[in-house]
Amino acid sequence: MVQLKLNVLTLNCWGIPVGSSHRIERMNAIAEELDKGEYDLVCLQEVWLQSDYWRIRQKTSQLLPFAHYFYSGVLGSGVCILSKFPIDDVFFHQWPVNGYIHKIHHGDWFGGKGVGLCQVSVAGIRIHVYTTHLHAEYNRESDEYMAHRVLQAFDLSQMVRTTSVGADVVILAGDLNTEPEDLAQRIICQNSELHDAYMCTHQSSAMKTKECAQNSLNEEIISNGTEVSQNHEELLKSPDGGTSRRSSIPLWAGFQQDLSKRIDYILFRSGPEVQVRVESYRQPLPQKVPNCSFSFSDHEAVLATLRITKGYAQTMEPSLTNFFFPKFIVPTLHSMSEIHQTAQKKNYSQYILMHLAAVYFVMYTISGKIYILCYYFIHICVLHFALVLLFCVRQTLSVWCNLSKLQVRAGLLVVQVAASTIRAG
Repeated sequence: MVQLKLNVLTLNCWGIPVGSSHRIERMNAIAEELDKGEYDLVCLQEVWLQSDYWRIRQKTSQLLPFAHYFYSGVLGSGVCILSKFPIDDVFFHQWPVNGYIHKIHHGDWFGGKGVGLCQVSVAGIRIHVYTTHLHAEYNRESDEYMAHRVLQAFDLSQMVRTTSVGADVVILAGDLNTEPEDLAQRIICQNSELHDAYMCTHQSSAMKTKECAQNSLNEEIISNGTEVSQNHEELLKSPDGGTSRRSSIPLWAGFQQDLSKRIDYILFRSGPEVQVRVESYRQPLPQKVPNCSFSFSDHEAVLATLRITKGYAQTMEPSLTNFFFPKFIVPTLHSMSEIHQTAQKKNYSQYILMHLAAVYFVMYTISGKIYILCYYFIHICVLHFALVLLFCVRQTLSVWCNLSKLQVRAGLLVVQVAASTIRAG
């Protein structure tokens, strides 16, 4: 019988090159924290710059000598794994559906997000460590990316099921951008048979990891108790403008609406003759960087201490997510149907642009024959080519949107087939 105590940490570092405040100072502080020797496996997200990765890598090279960064997309995947133990093999799968290229202010498409796998062997125990980052939820009330996260969740669960064959322990840690009761989170836990380490030690989701009031980088902190940020103004106001949709407390009462949520997870699963017990699950980092006025990140880090025993009959209780299964199928199919219908809506602006381009093309042709020596000829040419170029770009984006529609339709079919198979079983 072999026993192993494993400390697993996950943290979204908020390493956006432009816009993330105190990035260099925070990255140095994160590196110093990881260099304390309290962690065995570390999964990081949003480490977008190679300089930040190597800054952390060099600082932790003594206590976490093994590491791998998963390169993907234009800016990189942003995810990496640091390990105290040798890494035997690595693999990365990029999401086929991950935002829109024309949503530059969101930037998920350029990040090349996905799921990374590192295979680690410790004392004869084969551990598969996955780290991932799903598409962000920018507006919960009007979530245009729900289809993307749902398909990413199903893709992630299939990835774990396929690549975890033969593993003694499976660990998935990262920023899933989904709350515990969300459809995407249920798909991940149900289809890949993973357990939420937090729910193994707590009875409710009281712990939050994003938009926490004690976090100094939280944009929703209310300075005087009566104001809210513009990012959540629509979320907090009711139709009559007086009270919050999530609370009956008036906005003018001087209370801050709790917008915190738990979207960072450590999930696990044990193999045959292996028992995994969660000894503790906590947030290890202080509220602020020592001797500084800001926090480590806009997310809270979470640490799970796992006690692994090999050569022991598995006695782990089924995941709490399994008890939601009767309620899981119907919202899955309903939500995917709505996603499918939304994807079918046509964007008529491309037709308007096409007609304008045709009109200006005729104008250019006529003016070119009659006023070929006219001074304004060059201006008409410039206008024409600009419109044609704009139309070509718009048509290209339309093609990509049509590809996304096909992917959404394929995802709907896959989930329906999976649901029918499970229901028949």
